[in-house]
Amino acid sequence: MQLLKPLLALVYSLLQVAQVVSDYNFQCIVNALENGSVSYTLNDTISTDWTTQWTKNGTVIVSEEGEMHTDYIVHPVKDGYILRECYNMVLCTIEYPRKGISKNIPCTGDCNISANTSVNGISPINIVICMGICVGICVILFLIGFLVCPSCQSRRSVNSTDVEMQRVQMISDQT
Repeated sequence: MQLLKPLLALVYSLLQVAQVVSDYNFQCIVNALENGSVSYTLNDTISTDWTTQWTKNGTVIVSEEGEMHTDYIVHPVKDGYILRECYNMVLCTIEYPRKGISKNIPCTGDCNISANTSVNGISPINIVICMGICVGICVILFLIGFLVCPSCQSRRSVNSTDVEMQRVQMISDQT
């Protein structure tokens, strides 16, 4: 019985750590802004029990104490920061010191996104593709109409010829 107590305590603490890690499935969201700066935010609010540190290529840009490297950071936002430009290797490290848990959350995004995205978030290439598809459908419908139309015209001409012949026959019958 004495051996079970430490084993149960160990299992209980492991379950708590597993629950803490599974409760927080953080992901970093990278959004280019119109002015060229980039928003790096987490998808969930960090509990006050956690500490965060943000780095860029190994350089600390926001320390655990909240000190910001002003060469990179424009200003903080809810659950993240606005950086002056897009950086490929931004990493947010969150730690839960009370339980000894640490988690690295990579913040990767397409650093060319601002050049390829319009104000409303639609890529110009997608607009060109949609316009091309619409033009293609119109051309196909025109060709189908052009190919079908002559056969309709030939039927009309045959029908109109028959009507003319019937008129001539009726006029000749009347005389």
